[in-house]
Amino acid sequence: MPNLSSLYGAERTALLEKTTEELLPPEKHLFEVRAENDVKAIYRALQRILLNYKMNNSCIPERVQEERRGPTLIAVQSNWELRRLAAGMTVLEEFPVVPVHVIDEISYNVLDWQRHGARRMIKHYLNLDSCLSQAFDMARYYHLPVGNLPQDISIFGSDLFLARHLRKHNHLLWLSPTARPDLGGKEADDSRLVMESDERGSMEINSHGCYST
Repeated sequence: MPNLSSLYGAERTALLEKTTEELLPPEKHLFEVRAENDVKAIYRALQRILLNYKMNNSCIPERVQEERRGPTLIAVQSNWELRRLAAGMTVLEEFPVVPVHVIDEISYNVLDWQRHGARRMIKHYLNLDSCLSQAFDMARYYHLPVGNLPQDISIFGSDLFLARHLRKHNHLLWLSPTARPDLGGKEADDSRLVMESDERGSMEINSHGCYST
């Protein structure tokens, strides 16, 4: 593994030229590197850290607690669903969890993949406050809890505003597991929903012995 303290300092200095100090984590960090090949061991380690944080935070007076730590949320950037992570770490259900939707395209098929992975991890950590700040702004704009923001917020926001507009004018909203509305079992009978998008498309019927080919 590379020297994470040096790597963190270099990445933070480079990012400081593009943003302000308020949107960056503290300058000094203490890194501890451990190698694990069992996901359950990783779950237990993270669970223990979060439980200790929660217990220590609950043992001090409320006023001092707000001054020292303030409200706490857990930002999660993972390819796994939150339900899968919560199944392995039940303590996540005791914190507000905010998913961080960042698409990371990186190849680990290189010899020094540890250095590439560590650099990407530190970059995501340094950009976390900026991502959360944007998420808070969108949550205020859409009037949604910040933890409920999906990855494709533009389409979701359009659907949300349309649904609120329909509800305001006494329309009923439909709920269906697919993209089609629930029409009581007659979804496929409505030709408008199954019509080909290409108007030039044609249907050909070929019955052997009746038509020449």
